[in-house]
Amino acid sequence: MSDDWRTTWVLMNLYNTTFWTHLPPPWDLRRCLFSLSFSRYKNDFSKYMEYEITDDVFINDLTISDLFALVKPENLDFLSFIQTNIKKEILDFKLSIRASAKWHKMWNLLMANIFHNFWDYNKMIDFMHDLLEVRGTIVPVTTCKAYIKAKLIDWTIIEKQDNISNVANYNSPIQNLELMSCSTDAKQEEKVKEAIKNADFIVVWPGDIYTSVVANLIIWDIRYDLRNSHAKLIYISNNTNKWWETNWLRVLDFINVIERYLSKKLDYVIVNNYLPKLSNEEQEKLSKNISVKWWDYVFLDEFDKYLLLSKNTKIIEDDFIDKISLYKHNNIKIAETLLDIMKTNPVISTETK
Repeated sequence: MSDDWRTTWVLMNLYNTTFWTHLPPPWDLRRCLFSLSFSRYKNDFSKYMEYEITDDVFINDLTISDLFALVKPENLDFLSFIQTNIKKEILDFKLSIRASAKWHKMWNLLMANIFHNFWDYNKMIDFMHDLLEVRGTIVPVTTCKAYIKAKLIDWTIIEKQDNISNVANYNSPIQNLELMSCSTDAKQEEKVKEAIKNADFIVVWPGDIYTSVVANLIIWDIRYDLRNSHAKLIYISNNTNKWWETNWLRVLDFINVIERYLSKKLDYVIVNNYLPKLSNEEQEKLSKNISVKWWDYVFLDEFDKYLLLSKNTKIIEDDFIDKISLYKHNNIKIAETLLDIMKTNPVISTETK
Protein backbone atom coordinates (compact mmCIF):
# COMPACT_ATOMS: atom_id res chain seq x y z
CA MET A 1 0.00 0.00 0.00
CA SER A 2 3.03 2.27 -0.48
CA ASP A 3 2.48 2.33 -4.25
CA ASP A 4 2.83 5.79 -5.83
CA TRP A 5 3.62 4.84 -9.42
CA ARG A 6 2.74 7.14 -12.31
CA THR A 7 -1.04 7.50 -12.85
CA THR A 8 -1.72 5.93 -9.45
CA TRP A 9 0.12 8.84 -7.83
CA VAL A 10 -1.68 11.34 -10.07
CA LEU A 11 -5.08 9.97 -9.05
CA MET A 12 -4.16 9.83 -5.35
CA ASN A 13 -2.92 13.42 -5.49
CA LEU A 14 -6.08 14.59 -7.27
CA TYR A 15 -8.19 12.86 -4.63
CA ASN A 16 -6.26 14.54 -1.84
CA THR A 17 -6.41 18.05 -3.30
CA THR A 18 -10.11 17.73 -4.20
CA PHE A 19 -11.52 15.96 -1.14
CA TRP A 20 -8.68 16.32 1.40
CA THR A 21 -8.90 12.56 1.79
CA HIS A 22 -6.27 9.87 1.32
CA LEU A 23 -7.11 7.42 -1.46
CA PRO A 24 -5.18 4.20 -0.72
CA PRO A 25 -3.45 3.02 -3.90
CA PRO A 26 -5.80 0.73 -5.85
CA TRP A 27 -3.28 -0.87 -8.26
CA ASP A 28 -2.06 -3.96 -6.37
CA LEU A 29 -5.33 -4.32 -4.50
CA ARG A 30 -7.35 -4.70 -7.70
CA ARG A 31 -4.85 -7.24 -9.04
CA CYS A 32 -5.22 -9.31 -5.85
CA LEU A 33 -9.01 -9.11 -6.08
CA PHE A 34 -8.94 -10.20 -9.70
CA SER A 35 -6.51 -13.07 -9.09
CA LEU A 36 -8.96 -14.69 -6.64
CA SER A 37 -12.05 -13.97 -8.72
CA PHE A 38 -14.18 -16.96 -9.66
CA SER A 39 -16.68 -14.99 -11.70
CA ARG A 40 -17.79 -16.49 -15.01
CA TYR A 41 -17.02 -13.01 -16.40
CA LYS A 42 -13.42 -13.06 -15.25
CA ASN A 43 -12.06 -12.55 -18.79
CA ASP A 44 -14.36 -9.57 -19.29
CA PHE A 45 -13.29 -8.10 -15.96
CA SER A 46 -9.69 -8.55 -17.07
CA LYS A 47 -10.24 -6.40 -20.17
CA TYR A 48 -11.73 -3.66 -18.04
CA MET A 49 -9.17 -3.94 -15.28
CA GLU A 50 -6.19 -3.13 -17.48
CA TYR A 51 -7.93 -0.82 -19.94
CA GLU A 52 -6.11 2.49 -20.23
CA ILE A 53 -8.37 5.39 -21.15
CA THR A 54 -7.20 7.12 -24.33
CA ASP A 55 -10.03 9.65 -24.64
CA ASP A 56 -9.23 13.13 -23.33
CA VAL A 57 -12.36 13.46 -21.19
CA PHE A 58 -12.80 14.91 -17.72
CA ILE A 59 -13.17 12.52 -14.80
CA ASN A 60 -16.16 14.47 -13.47
CA ASP A 61 -17.98 13.97 -16.79
CA LEU A 62 -17.86 10.17 -16.47
CA THR A 63 -20.33 8.00 -14.61
CA ILE A 64 -19.41 4.40 -13.85
CA SER A 65 -21.66 3.43 -16.76
CA ASP A 66 -19.62 5.74 -18.99
CA LEU A 67 -16.39 4.09 -17.82
CA PHE A 68 -17.64 0.68 -18.87
CA ALA A 69 -18.89 2.09 -22.19
CA LEU A 70 -15.40 3.42 -23.03
CA VAL A 71 -14.10 -0.15 -23.37
CA LYS A 72 -16.79 -1.10 -25.91
CA PRO A 73 -17.15 -4.72 -24.75
CA GLU A 74 -18.25 -7.44 -27.12
CA ASN A 75 -19.99 -9.46 -24.41
CA LEU A 76 -23.40 -7.82 -23.90
CA ASP A 77 -24.25 -10.36 -21.18
CA PHE A 78 -21.42 -8.89 -19.14
CA LEU A 79 -22.85 -5.39 -19.42
CA SER A 80 -26.22 -6.76 -18.36
CA PHE A 81 -24.53 -8.38 -15.36
CA ILE A 82 -22.92 -5.05 -14.38
CA GLN A 83 -26.20 -3.18 -14.67
CA THR A 84 -27.97 -5.82 -12.58
CA ASN A 85 -25.34 -6.12 -9.84
CA ILE A 86 -24.41 -2.46 -9.35
CA LYS A 87 -27.08 -0.16 -7.96
CA LYS A 88 -28.28 2.57 -10.32
CA GLU A 89 -27.24 5.36 -7.94
CA ILE A 90 -23.68 4.01 -8.04
CA LEU A 91 -23.70 3.50 -11.82
CA ASP A 92 -24.90 7.07 -12.34
CA PHE A 93 -22.49 8.66 -9.86
CA LYS A 94 -19.82 11.08 -11.14
CA LEU A 95 -16.55 11.57 -9.29
CA SER A 96 -16.22 15.35 -8.97
CA ILE A 97 -12.58 15.66 -9.95
CA ARG A 98 -11.96 18.28 -12.63
CA ALA A 99 -9.05 16.63 -14.41
CA SER A 100 -8.46 14.54 -17.52
CA ALA A 101 -9.11 10.80 -17.34
CA LYS A 102 -6.60 10.19 -20.14
CA TRP A 103 -3.99 7.45 -19.42
CA HIS A 104 -5.71 6.39 -16.19
CA LYS A 105 -6.58 2.73 -15.72
CA MET A 106 -10.33 2.23 -15.89
CA TRP A 107 -10.41 0.09 -12.74
CA ASN A 108 -8.44 2.63 -10.70
CA LEU A 109 -11.10 5.22 -11.51
CA LEU A 110 -13.85 2.71 -10.80
CA MET A 111 -12.49 1.90 -7.34
CA ALA A 112 -11.92 5.59 -6.57
CA ASN A 113 -15.50 6.28 -7.61
CA ILE A 114 -16.96 3.51 -5.46
CA PHE A 115 -14.81 4.57 -2.49
CA HIS A 116 -16.34 8.05 -2.81
CA ASN A 117 -19.81 6.49 -2.76
CA PHE A 118 -19.18 4.73 0.56
CA TRP A 119 -16.53 7.00 2.11
CA ASP A 120 -15.32 3.77 3.66
CA TYR A 121 -12.45 1.91 2.01
CA ASN A 122 -13.32 -1.42 3.62
CA LYS A 123 -16.90 -1.20 2.35
CA MET A 124 -15.50 -0.55 -1.13
CA ILE A 125 -13.31 -3.67 -0.83
CA ASP A 126 -16.31 -5.73 0.35
CA PHE A 127 -18.27 -4.43 -2.64
CA MET A 128 -15.47 -5.51 -5.01
CA HIS A 129 -15.29 -8.95 -3.36
CA ASP A 130 -18.98 -9.48 -4.11
CA LEU A 131 -18.83 -8.06 -7.63
CA LEU A 132 -15.88 -10.24 -8.68
CA GLU A 133 -17.06 -13.27 -6.66
CA VAL A 134 -13.74 -13.43 -4.83
CA ARG A 135 -12.95 -16.61 -2.92
CA GLY A 136 -10.91 -15.72 0.12
CA THR A 137 -10.36 -12.35 1.71
CA ILE A 138 -8.08 -9.59 0.43
CA VAL A 139 -7.00 -7.26 3.25
CA PRO A 140 -4.77 -4.21 2.68
CA VAL A 141 -2.01 -4.00 5.26
CA THR A 142 -3.07 -0.41 5.94
CA THR A 143 -5.41 2.22 4.53
CA CYS A 144 -3.33 5.07 5.99
CA LYS A 145 -0.72 7.00 4.04
CA ALA A 146 2.26 4.67 3.75
CA TYR A 147 4.86 6.56 1.71
CA ILE A 148 8.36 5.11 2.07
CA LYS A 149 11.94 6.32 1.90
CA ALA A 150 15.20 4.42 1.45
CA LYS A 151 18.40 5.27 3.26
CA LEU A 152 21.41 4.34 1.16
CA ILE A 153 24.84 3.32 2.44
CA ASP A 154 26.26 6.64 1.20
CA TRP A 155 23.62 8.44 3.41
CA THR A 156 21.51 9.52 0.45
CA ILE A 157 17.75 9.53 1.07
CA ILE A 158 15.45 8.42 -1.76
CA GLU A 159 11.78 9.20 -1.18
CA LYS A 160 8.74 7.47 -2.71
CA GLN A 161 8.33 3.95 -4.03
CA ASP A 162 8.53 4.90 -7.71
CA ASN A 163 11.90 6.64 -7.25
CA ILE A 164 13.33 3.71 -5.30
CA SER A 165 12.00 0.92 -7.50
CA ASN A 166 11.44 2.18 -11.02
CA VAL A 167 13.39 5.40 -11.58
CA ALA A 168 16.32 3.98 -9.54
CA ASN A 169 18.60 6.93 -10.26
CA TYR A 170 21.14 6.17 -7.56
CA ASN A 171 24.44 4.32 -7.26
CA SER A 172 24.63 3.10 -3.67
CA PRO A 173 23.04 0.02 -2.07
CA ILE A 174 20.00 0.41 0.17
CA GLN A 175 20.80 0.25 3.87
CA ASN A 176 17.36 0.69 5.40
CA LEU A 177 13.72 1.34 4.53
CA GLU A 178 11.48 3.61 6.63
CA LEU A 179 8.16 5.39 6.45
CA MET A 180 8.32 9.02 5.43
CA SER A 181 7.51 11.62 8.11
CA CYS A 182 4.00 12.11 6.67
CA SER A 183 3.31 8.39 7.17
CA THR A 184 4.83 7.50 10.53
CA ASP A 185 1.38 6.97 12.04
CA ALA A 186 0.43 4.33 9.44
CA LYS A 187 -1.04 1.42 11.34
CA GLN A 188 -2.17 -2.00 10.22
CA GLU A 189 -5.80 -2.85 9.60
CA GLU A 190 -7.49 -4.75 12.41
CA LYS A 191 -8.30 -7.59 9.99
CA VAL A 192 -4.56 -8.01 9.36
CA LYS A 193 -3.91 -8.38 13.08
CA GLU A 194 -6.62 -11.04 13.31
CA ALA A 195 -5.34 -12.86 10.21
CA ILE A 196 -1.81 -13.04 11.66
CA LYS A 197 -3.12 -14.17 15.04
CA ASN A 198 -5.16 -17.02 13.53
CA ALA A 199 -2.70 -18.10 10.82
CA ASP A 200 -1.04 -21.53 10.76
CA PHE A 201 1.24 -20.48 7.90
CA ILE A 202 2.41 -17.08 6.69
CA VAL A 203 3.88 -16.94 3.20
CA VAL A 204 6.19 -14.05 2.30
CA TRP A 205 5.75 -13.85 -1.44
CA PRO A 206 8.49 -12.76 -3.87
CA GLY A 207 8.60 -9.20 -5.18
CA ASP A 208 10.83 -6.14 -5.09
CA ILE A 209 12.46 -6.84 -1.75
CA TYR A 210 12.20 -3.34 -0.30
CA THR A 211 9.36 -1.64 -2.16
CA SER A 212 6.97 -4.60 -2.36
CA VAL A 213 7.84 -6.78 0.65
CA VAL A 214 9.62 -4.79 3.37
CA ALA A 215 7.25 -1.86 2.74
CA ASN A 216 4.56 -4.01 4.43
CA LEU A 217 6.78 -5.03 7.34
CA ILE A 218 7.48 -1.47 8.51
CA ILE A 219 3.80 -0.67 9.11
CA TRP A 220 3.12 -0.07 12.80
CA ASP A 221 2.56 -3.26 14.86
CA ILE A 222 3.09 -5.68 11.95
CA ARG A 223 6.55 -6.75 13.10
CA TYR A 224 5.36 -7.23 16.69
CA ASP A 225 2.42 -9.42 15.64
CA LEU A 226 4.54 -11.49 13.25
CA ARG A 227 7.23 -12.00 15.87
CA ASN A 228 4.63 -13.30 18.33
CA SER A 229 2.75 -15.44 15.83
CA HIS A 230 2.77 -19.25 16.19
CA ALA A 231 2.55 -19.60 12.40
CA LYS A 232 5.23 -21.24 10.31
CA LEU A 233 7.01 -18.62 8.16
CA ILE A 234 7.61 -19.53 4.51
CA TYR A 235 9.66 -17.31 2.20
CA ILE A 236 9.61 -17.73 -1.57
CA SER A 237 12.86 -16.17 -2.73
CA ASN A 238 13.17 -13.96 -5.80
CA ASN A 239 14.57 -15.60 -8.93
CA THR A 240 16.41 -12.51 -10.14
CA ASN A 241 18.02 -9.31 -8.94
CA LYS A 242 16.89 -5.86 -10.02
CA TRP A 243 18.79 -2.71 -10.86
CA TRP A 244 19.49 -0.83 -8.46
CA GLU A 245 17.26 -2.05 -5.67
CA THR A 246 18.99 -5.42 -5.22
CA ASN A 247 22.23 -5.28 -7.20
CA TRP A 248 24.61 -8.12 -6.33
CA LEU A 249 22.40 -9.60 -3.62
CA ARG A 250 22.56 -13.37 -3.13
CA VAL A 251 19.62 -15.47 -1.98
CA LEU A 252 21.01 -15.39 1.56
CA ASP A 253 21.04 -11.59 1.41
CA PHE A 254 17.33 -11.59 0.53
CA ILE A 255 16.68 -13.92 3.46
CA ASN A 256 18.71 -11.77 5.86
CA VAL A 257 16.75 -8.67 4.85
CA ILE A 258 13.43 -10.45 5.43
CA GLU A 259 14.51 -11.85 8.80
CA ARG A 260 15.86 -8.47 9.92
CA TYR A 261 12.52 -6.76 9.36
CA LEU A 262 10.52 -9.71 10.67
CA SER A 263 12.74 -9.88 13.78
CA LYS A 264 12.28 -13.62 13.45
CA LYS A 265 13.87 -16.48 11.53
CA LEU A 266 12.14 -18.18 8.63
CA ASP A 267 11.01 -21.79 8.90
CA TYR A 268 11.05 -22.58 5.17
CA VAL A 269 12.81 -21.08 2.16
CA ILE A 270 11.66 -21.99 -1.35
CA VAL A 271 14.34 -21.18 -3.92
CA ASN A 272 14.91 -21.73 -7.63
CA ASN A 273 18.00 -23.74 -8.58
CA TYR A 274 17.59 -23.75 -12.37
CA LEU A 275 19.49 -21.45 -14.73
CA PRO A 276 17.60 -21.15 -18.04
CA LYS A 277 19.62 -21.24 -21.24
CA LEU A 278 18.39 -18.11 -22.95
CA SER A 279 18.70 -17.12 -26.57
CA ASN A 280 19.95 -13.63 -27.34
CA GLU A 281 16.37 -12.53 -27.93
CA GLU A 282 15.21 -13.99 -24.61
CA GLN A 283 18.13 -12.42 -22.76
CA GLU A 284 17.21 -9.05 -24.24
CA LYS A 285 13.58 -9.52 -23.20
CA LEU A 286 14.60 -10.43 -19.65
CA SER A 287 17.01 -7.52 -19.32
CA LYS A 288 14.46 -4.94 -20.42
CA ASN A 289 11.72 -6.14 -18.06
CA ILE A 290 11.00 -3.46 -15.45
CA SER A 291 11.18 -6.08 -12.67
CA VAL A 292 14.72 -7.08 -13.67
CA LYS A 293 16.21 -4.08 -15.49
CA TRP A 294 19.47 -5.40 -16.90
CA TRP A 295 20.21 -7.78 -14.03
CA ASP A 296 20.34 -11.57 -13.73
CA TYR A 297 19.40 -14.73 -11.82
CA VAL A 298 20.29 -15.38 -8.17
CA PHE A 299 21.09 -18.71 -6.53
CA LEU A 300 21.77 -20.29 -3.16
CA ASP A 301 25.40 -21.38 -3.02
CA GLU A 302 26.69 -24.23 -0.84
CA PHE A 303 28.09 -22.01 1.91
CA ASP A 304 24.84 -20.05 2.21
CA LYS A 305 22.94 -23.33 2.28
CA TYR A 306 25.15 -24.53 5.14
CA LEU A 307 24.43 -21.35 7.15
CA LEU A 308 20.67 -21.74 6.67
CA LEU A 309 20.69 -25.41 7.64
CA SER A 310 22.69 -24.57 10.76
CA LYS A 311 19.73 -22.39 11.82
CA ASN A 312 17.32 -25.29 11.16
CA THR A 313 15.79 -23.48 8.20
CA LYS A 314 14.24 -25.98 5.80
CA ILE A 315 15.30 -25.41 2.17
CA ILE A 316 13.23 -26.51 -0.81
CA GLU A 317 15.01 -26.21 -4.16
CA ASP A 318 13.63 -26.92 -7.62
CA ASP A 319 13.16 -25.45 -11.08
CA PHE A 320 10.57 -22.80 -10.25
CA ILE A 321 11.09 -20.58 -13.33
CA ASP A 322 8.03 -19.62 -15.36
CA LYS A 323 9.06 -20.36 -18.95
CA ILE A 324 7.02 -17.50 -20.43
CA SER A 325 8.13 -14.52 -18.33
CA LEU A 326 11.58 -16.10 -17.73
CA TYR A 327 11.84 -14.50 -14.27
CA LYS A 328 8.54 -15.07 -12.46
CA HIS A 329 7.72 -18.26 -10.60
CA ASN A 330 5.79 -21.21 -11.98
CA ASN A 331 2.67 -20.67 -9.87
CA ILE A 332 1.45 -24.26 -10.18
CA LYS A 333 4.74 -25.68 -8.88
CA ILE A 334 4.82 -23.11 -6.08
CA ALA A 335 1.23 -23.98 -5.10
CA GLU A 336 2.05 -27.70 -5.08
CA THR A 337 5.13 -27.05 -2.92
CA LEU A 338 3.14 -24.98 -0.43
CA LEU A 339 0.47 -27.67 -0.21
CA ASP A 340 3.15 -30.30 0.43
CA ILE A 341 4.53 -28.21 3.30
CA MET A 342 1.08 -27.75 4.82
CA LYS A 343 0.11 -31.42 4.47
CA THR A 344 3.26 -32.67 6.15
CA ASN A 345 3.30 -30.06 8.93
CA PRO A 346 1.54 -31.00 12.19
CA VAL A 347 0.43 -27.40 12.81
CA ILE A 348 -2.47 -27.59 10.39
CA SER A 349 -5.62 -29.64 10.97
CA THR A 350 -7.32 -31.06 7.89
CA GLU A 351 -10.55 -31.26 9.89
CA THR A 352 -10.77 -27.50 10.36
CA LYS A 353 -9.02 -26.13 7.26
